[in-house]
Amino acid sequence: MDFYISTDKDQLNKQKIHEEVSSTYWGKGRTWEETLMTIEKSICFGMFDKNGEQIAYTRIMTDGLVFAYIMDVVVFDPNIRKRAWKKVDSTYFGPARSKKGQHRSA
Repeated sequence: MDFYISTDKDQLNKQKIHEEVSSTYWGKGRTWEETLMTIEKSICFGMFDKNGEQIAYTRIMTDGLVFAYIMDVVVFDPNIRKRAWKKVDSTYFGPARSKKGQHRSA
């Protein structure tokens, strides 16, 4: 699976993000305005296929130093959900593992 990840909020498909997040148990009832505010106030990551279509989204709240909270992790296509996150894990987190269950900065 070829993909790229971007933090450029202009690339995000905000309508799709709203549809997906508001259909989850944790985002049910979230308004369009609230979705836009969560995007504005967070560090956002979009995963895009080789054609530039957004296939996943997550956002992070952080103090910028020692703490980060990952929220709203959604992969839009259930057929690629498991494959996509396995790829992200091995590409982005695998090299940073020092011991099983422990992570360090890359």
